[in-house]
Amino acid sequence: MLSQILRYRKKNYFSPQLPVCVTIGIGKNNAPDVPSHTHDFMELVIMVRGSMVHDITFCDKSSVSYEVLSGDVFSIQPDEIHNYHDAQDSFYYNILFDPDLLLPLREMRENNPVFRTLFCQKDSRSKLYIPIQYRASLIQSCMKIISEISKRDICYEVYILAAFHELIINLCRHVTTVNPLYADHQNSKILQIISEMEEHPEKSFSNPEIARKACVSVSLLYSLFHGATGMPPQAYLLNLRLKKAKHLLLNTNGTIEKIAVQCGFCDSNYFIKQFRRKNRVTPLEYRRQFQSSSYPKNSK
Repeated sequence: MLSQILRYRKKNYFSPQLPVCVTIGIGKNNAPDVPSHTHDFMELVIMVRGSMVHDITFCDKSSVSYEVLSGDVFSIQPDEIHNYHDAQDSFYYNILFDPDLLLPLREMRENNPVFRTLFCQKDSRSKLYIPIQYRASLIQSCMKIISEISKRDICYEVYILAAFHELIINLCRHVTTVNPLYADHQNSKILQIISEMEEHPEKSFSNPEIARKACVSVSLLYSLFHGATGMPPQAYLLNLRLKKAKHLLLNTNGTIEKIAVQCGFCDSNYFIKQFRRKNRVTPLEYRRQFQSSSYPKNSK
């Protein structure tokens, strides 16, 4: 019933002087769903990992439901009703803002299809896709806004607005209006496998196994996977494992042998070799350098 729909107001999230904020959404397996709600501000969602289902009813009463995977981005206009459910280890950024913040970028409405789809289209709006090579800069912009709101250093309002506009411009430059991997059910399986790799890089993912799960040949798998991530499957998996290794090196006391196994390396010598090739230091050197540094921990 309409009376059961939650209604959120901009005054509870940001001030008229700084009408933007970024929050983090986390959806664990079997966690309660995010109930149907609406708000009088605009929302932009960037999916970092995992998956969930998004249901949205537009102002013209049409509705759509779609699965959201890692790399997807979508928007919610003021007064639209939406909810999330069936989350699987999801992590995403919510950028909440007053639509008037887009006025300095209004010229993009005429010449940028991504801007029109995300911020101008009032009905039948679906998700878009962020290629893997461009996600880091968008996440960095979100983290800048969160950090500046927390610290409130001198001129932080100006800094936050600049970071917000940088985020929107980078989205409009790099987001694709049509993700070829969503062209049919067969290819959409590639994205599900990529999401699984990102969540559990320690697991075994051979090219023949991935191709079998995706119902494609190994040669076609290479082409589809490279189109989605910018690299072959095993190179992408290696990067994920090394990223996890960095996190474990800085946040646990595990031995190199133990961390190698936890990240999916069956041979610690191979792990050390690949880590040094990527980072120009051995795992132990990386840990020692970081422990002697005064900077905050960050495995990125």
